[in-house]
Amino acid sequence: MESTTLKSETLKPIILQAGVPLAISFAGFIYAWMVSKKTSPLLQNNESNSHETNSHQGTTHEEVSHMTLLPSIINEEPVTTFANSVFSKRALIYDNPNLEPYIISLRNRINELECCKSENRKLQKKVQKLLRRSTYQFRLIKDRCSALQTRVNAINKLEDENKELQRVLDQLQEDKNELLKKLHTTKTPYASKVEREDASNEDCNQLLDESEQVKKELADEVEEMIQLRESNKEQQNEDRDHIELEFEGNGSVKHYDSKHDSFLENQRPIFSSSYRERASSKKTMLLKRLKRWAEGSEKVTVKPYRNSH
Repeated sequence: MESTTLKSETLKPIILQAGVPLAISFAGFIYAWMVSKKTSPLLQNNESNSHETNSHQGTTHEEVSHMTLLPSIINEEPVTTFANSVFSKRALIYDNPNLEPYIISLRNRINELECCKSENRKLQKKVQKLLRRSTYQFRLIKDRCSALQTRVNAINKLEDENKELQRVLDQLQEDKNELLKKLHTTKTPYASKVEREDASNEDCNQLLDESEQVKKELADEVEEMIQLRESNKEQQNEDRDHIELEFEGNGSVKHYDSKHDSFLENQRPIFSSSYRERASSKKTMLLKRLKRWAEGSEKVTVKPYRNSH
């Protein structure tokens, strides 16, 4: 299409240059024909003039043939066909020297057209290369755009996941704050409870120490009681021996021994009963305090035990 437009644009000045001499030639042909009719008797008498007239008519005939080719040129007939038709009639150049500049210019134009055609072919090849390159680059850009879009989608997905994780983190932080508040609210009574338990444990340990001390005192008292019994027996034996030596053979000795034995027998349960009562009272008091402490009805306050001895 571009070559056709270039041909039409190139042929327009050629047609103008060729049309003007052809029109002038055609007008001269008509004028000569009219003059030949008026001067026909003179032409018959002058052979040389008739020969020139015939040659002129032959020239005008060639011009008429070129005039018939003019509409085909105007209708954008290919330039090569027109050039072949012109060059096939070389006699026109020799018969009519007025057309020689036109033919020369036409040849120059044809050469220019051939050069333009070659340039056009080169440009078409370059255009095809550029089209192929642009197609390849377009495909490459399309692939890169698709890869970029995939990355953008992945980034958007990661951003959504990041937002979700941030929301979960905020929720966990709120739960942590609530748990800290609950822990703070429950810490005080728990601490007081722990303190009470520590105090009760201390009281229990103190009671255990006191019970151990009471046991030791009871063991000491039992040992002391055993020693007193042994010393009492020894004293009784000594008294008996002494009394038997002093009042041997006297009847009153028996009476004294009976009184003395009855006195010792009466003193022995009194001593043992008082000791048992004192030990049992201590045990009862200690057991009551342990029972109250175990039930938790009242706080046990342990007083330091004082030795009664």
